[in-house]
Amino acid sequence: MLFGTRKPAAYWYLGAEALAVAVVRPTDHEPELLSCWGIEAGPGPGPFACGVAEAVEAVGAAALRHVVAVDRRYARLLGEVDALALAADATTVAVAVEGRPDLTVVAERAALDHVVRVFARVGLRLADVDAEDCALASLATALGGDGRCGDIADVRADRSRHDALSAVSVDKVAEEQAVRIAGLLAVPIGLAVSRLSDGGDVDEV
Repeated sequence: MLFGTRKPAAYWYLGAEALAVAVVRPTDHEPELLSCWGIEAGPGPGPFACGVAEAVEAVGAAALRHVVAVDRRYARLLGEVDALALAADATTVAVAVEGRPDLTVVAERAALDHVVRVFARVGLRLADVDAEDCALASLATALGGDGRCGDIADVRADRSRHDALSAVSVDKVAEEQAVRIAGLLAVPIGLAVSRLSDGGDVDEV
């Protein structure tokens, strides 16, 4: 049983000018997209677009655990040498990419703190915070690539972002909305795939 029978979770993309969330549950075959919501907007008062509370209400995810990937402007995927240089800055935090000793995510502490505050303010259970590029690497792998930078660049393109839906099954109730905002779902779906494809669970974070 590859994906098990665990509960759904909400997977997010918090961008500087866009926000998207996908509620995904593991199944015996592939992750299933149950509901989704997304919007492209101008920046809010903080580093990310506003709308978390509205999104949670739209997809009915208040009681779920939440996993967030943040905009690459605030969490960069870097090679080892570049990461060491940035990690020396007290305003950043560096985290090694599991299974890729040559890669490190370097994130701005202020942006991470902002995510924690926003989710706490609306009473949501934040299980983990990740990086946009890590989610896209997982999606690229799920779509047949090896997750290297070239594949991530392909997934970033509008044409490839629509392929994100092929990495999951989509509940009939969510089909119309998923197709409409497919360009925003690459990161949430990649994040879900990264957590579920190896039998993992957000409760284990």
